[in-house]
Amino acid sequence: MISGQPERYDVVIAGAGIGGTALAGALASRGWRVIAIDRDDFPRHKVCGEFLSPEAGRMLAKLGVDLPPDSETAPRRLTAARLHAEGGGGPLVVPLPGTALGWSRHALDTALHEAARRAGAIVQTAATVTAVEPEDGGDGWLVRIRSGEQLNVIRARIAVAAWGRHARSGLPGSPSGRGRRPGAASAFVGVKLHMETARRVAAAVDMFFSRDGYIGVAPVEGNRLNVAALMSRDAFRSSGGTVQSAVAHYASRHRMLAELLDGGAVVAETVTAVSPVAAALLPAAKGALPPVGDAAALVPPLCGDGMAMALRSALLCAELADACLAGRMPAAEWERRYREALRRELAAPIRWGRLLHAGLRQPRLARALLELGRLVPALPQSLIRATRLRG
Repeated sequence: MISGQPERYDVVIAGAGIGGTALAGALASRGWRVIAIDRDDFPRHKVCGEFLSPEAGRMLAKLGVDLPPDSETAPRRLTAARLHAEGGGGPLVVPLPGTALGWSRHALDTALHEAARRAGAIVQTAATVTAVEPEDGGDGWLVRIRSGEQLNVIRARIAVAAWGRHARSGLPGSPSGRGRRPGAASAFVGVKLHMETARRVAAAVDMFFSRDGYIGVAPVEGNRLNVAALMSRDAFRSSGGTVQSAVAHYASRHRMLAELLDGGAVVAETVTAVSPVAAALLPAAKGALPPVGDAAALVPPLCGDGMAMALRSALLCAELADACLAGRMPAAEWERRYREALRRELAAPIRWGRLLHAGLRQPRLARALLELGRLVPALPQSLIRATRLRG
């Protein structure tokens, strides 16, 4: 049963993750009536490296996201990356081009939702978008939503896809329409957990590479380490098929990883996994709905900039959608220009991340690259710049 008359909004966003919520706040701050809808409850723990590059930090400031001052909730400041090859010697230490942040998705999502609501956006969670249809005789969209047993319909001038990397069957603009899907050869299992530690840890993110994939460790708020890994399906099954067994598998191959995690206590509610994860897909060239965040591009973890790319897609989308809503640009024009801007800004970092993803999973090549980086310090700095957004 459909309840009441359809409400009217300027913008409806299907998804309230990083990209969707950032877009909601950016457009609401411009005075538009915006709603973001997500099927999940928030905040929640999610498989994520929880590394915010210097570029991401600057974009959060633009979006009005406040960093908590309390030491127990504030993100950790990170100044270096330490790269470890399986069977290699010590790590290659690479200074980061600015201060990065280690901040859990649980805390970041909370801060983004609060900022969006302060700007005037409505963020509705635990509700599922079941259909997005062009409005008959109009230029907008009809969006059907299910929340429990309640069905509602929303009318909006603009609809945006922010539903992440999973296809939404029957909805326009879903990832299934944008190119190759992850197959057995390209898909991985992503795992994540937090560990409480009483140790003093370095202001660095550690990345450990092996033939099975890679695992990263980054300090986050509350004296915790975020431990997140990408692992081939076969290796995940053979390791024992659990998040903890996957982490133990990597620790058995990397002595320094075992030392970092020694004595830490797993935080049970943070243990999570996701599959399949594709190595990379480029931004959508076309589709019925303009996408933001992971709906726009699946970013290789070795870009180290996935959350920055989600935030950047939201800022790009907000600027051009605002021009359309204000009557300065036709609908077809803003969507075309937005997709072109996405590919222009994201395609090169994604390609470099894909190359690193392939190369660093080969132990001999990984060791050779790290040794070359010690001999030519400008090389790893150049690779970091190649995988980053510009500005």
